[in-house]
Amino acid sequence: MQIFSHNPRGWHLSKRDPEEFRSFSENRKKYGISPVFVHASYLINLASADVTLGRKSVDMVVNELNIADSLGAEYVVLHTGSA
Repeated sequence: MQIFSHNPRGWHLSKRDPEEFRSFSENRKKYGISPVFVHASYLINLASADVTLGRKSVDMVVNELNIADSLGAEYVVLHTGSA
């Protein structure tokens, strides 16, 4: 299964209730859903020469990895961007 952890075309991340993560993990086990991929934001551009965009991109990757970890996802799909 592949999911987006938030709007993939926006930078804003809402605060998540830990209950959401627990519920997701329980339902994964209940229904035998595996593996799980979290698709990272489309806005990430780690190759950008723009320092501000580069910093935002790194921060978003860290957030995406943390969310994937909280969900117990096995994989993260990331388009690294272009120069």
